[in-house]
Amino acid sequence: MVVDYSRFDAIDVSDSDSDGGGGNALRSRQPVVTRLSAPSRVTFGGPGSGASPSSSPPEIRIASDSEHNQAGTSHASASTDYARFERMAREMADEDDEGGEDSDDETDERLDEERRRQNDAKTASPPTLPQAAPTSARAFTAPQHSVENLTRDGACVAPTHYWSQARDDVVISIAVPGTTRAKDVLLHVARGEPGQPPSLGVGTRRADHETTWHKRGALARRVVLDEGSTALSAEDLDWSLADVADGGAEGFPPEHRVVRVWLRKEHPGGGIAVSWWSSAFADDSIEIDTTKISARQPQRAEQARATMEVWRAAEAEFAQRVESSALPEAASNK
Repeated sequence: MVVDYSRFDAIDVSDSDSDGGGGNALRSRQPVVTRLSAPSRVTFGGPGSGASPSSSPPEIRIASDSEHNQAGTSHASASTDYARFERMAREMADEDDEGGEDSDDETDERLDEERRRQNDAKTASPPTLPQAAPTSARAFTAPQHSVENLTRDGACVAPTHYWSQARDDVVISIAVPGTTRAKDVLLHVARGEPGQPPSLGVGTRRADHETTWHKRGALARRVVLDEGSTALSAEDLDWSLADVADGGAEGFPPEHRVVRVWLRKEHPGGGIAVSWWSSAFADDSIEIDTTKISARQPQRAEQARATMEVWRAAEAEFAQRVESSALPEAASNK
């Protein structure tokens, strides 16, 4: 079906409902602007529509306090009584609550109990700290070692020291008074003559700032020291303060501690052989049998002994060659 749109062109449609003028009359009308330069009265709608000047300005008056009070009283009398609804809500809640007054009493009792507890906490005296027991130097505990641990593969040389060793290091434990603390310890290691072991000294500082040396002497073997250093102190060495279990070995003071000093062995031949010590100090009265050291295997003990014999023979031969090759002194001219 084909729609004939040409018939719509003959319809006269206007965008205005006014009589006579039509839409063109409305579009030709210009808006009217009225400027109000003085107090005026404006009326919208009706026969008196328009703006007309007013002869007197509007009166501005501040209400007095009595008028405010009267207005507030009238407003309060006219306002809704919300308290009546609150009373009704409470009455309905009391009817629904079977416990009713009992439940309120329990709540009040809990509140009273909480208030009493808070008041007691406020009025209670502050907690007192427990008084510390009088301290003594012995109260400062230190790690405890057994005599067996202090003399493993070593010995105890009463009344001055214990010592133990492993493959690469030796630990010398010097006996000091039982009241000694770490800040009182003094250590000193001095490098010996070329080719000779260094010396070790362990002391404590007394109350009069004097030093008591509990052991000083040359070590039995050489140890590794920092290059270029001629002497070492407590800051340069590995050491610790320890207690001895069961009062220590026989011949030592009844109550004593030990200052344990770790030293690294210097093995002969640049490490091709292991240096096993028979004593800690050169003047020790007790020496051990190095072939019975538990840390070394029996077959390795024989190898080490043979190696040391070869090494000593080589050193002796070298020294003999140096001596025989010395140039004779030049004869003086007469």
